[in-house]
Amino acid sequence: IKAFRPTFTVAAMEEEIKKQVRIYRDIESKFKEEERIGAALFVLKNKKGIDQNKRVDPNQGAAGALAELASQGAANKRLIETSGGIPLLVGLLRDVLQDRDGREFSREEKMAAAHVATALHFLNEDSQVAAIAACGGRRQLEAYLNSPIDKSGREFFAQQVLQRLPPEIPVPAIPSGEGTRVAMFSARFDGGPVEEKFRKVYSILRDHKYDVLMVAADAGESFADLTTKYLGRLHREQGTMLAVCTKHYGEMTDSAYSSHKELKFALDYEKFVRVLPLKVEDTYPPQPPGGPGHKYDKEFLAQSYILSVFKPGLVRLDCQDKSEIDIAVDIATNLQKYRVATRAGYH
Repeated sequence: IKAFRPTFTVAAMEEEIKKQVRIYRDIESKFKEEERIGAALFVLKNKKGIDQNKRVDPNQGAAGALAELASQGAANKRLIETSGGIPLLVGLLRDVLQDRDGREFSREEKMAAAHVATALHFLNEDSQVAAIAACGGRRQLEAYLNSPIDKSGREFFAQQVLQRLPPEIPVPAIPSGEGTRVAMFSARFDGGPVEEKFRKVYSILRDHKYDVLMVAADAGESFADLTTKYLGRLHREQGTMLAVCTKHYGEMTDSAYSSHKELKFALDYEKFVRVLPLKVEDTYPPQPPGGPGHKYDKEFLAQSYILSVFKPGLVRLDCQDKSEIDIAVDIATNLQKYRVATRAGYH
């Protein structure tokens, strides 16, 4: 199943999600199993949060469909795994459990969590167990079992998954991000391994209460609106732009909302926005292509912006060959130095 990554308006995304829900529910038995898996994954990628006002929330239904399909054979299980379904399922469980603030679990949240536990139970091949472990499945399943949520009899499934998972390697402690200033990830969103890695870093930081922002490429809200909103917060709150420095970072493209725009914003408002480069490749600073043969940047403007922002004395974090948790620790350590205003000023 290839990634489906067009940009939708809010209304168009809502209609597309309704269409995909009809596919994965397959009431009239018209769709192939692989189509239903693709539809359920699309919804998990694009529908943010659980809708308490729907009789059947799209995410809850998507997790239920994947649990059903995973129970029906090895081919379905492998397709869910190879299409990125396991991190999406674990991420849904995380979303249900975190930031409760004393609020009771809704029926839809209870069912969503139960469906995730069921789906992970059936995803029991060695590579699938490894994938569950790699995306923090043990932590989320333990949190599920220890939470007061009604588990609808799915405790057994969650316990079975935990028994298969290897012991979690002790990870470096990350201090709470409460009180640190806002930070935004700026990157070339291409769906590749670097983006996947830094979305995990983003989730780790969010779990530790850091006010970090990262535009979802397939967000229900438009990509452009989110980018503009997040850049505005960086300016207003004197935050940090976390620049994921791949070789082509900052390249001019046909998009008005790209890493190039974010780079230009950082330069225009350098008195208000701090840039923290994250070195992920041997090539640093980035060398975005340009020149007479380039469709959008015939005068090497992107490279000029790189030189203006990534000055020789600018401190960077070396993220090459590091795990997601180690990168998160390094970023957190840096962000701890920049805290929100208090009555006495910044501290």
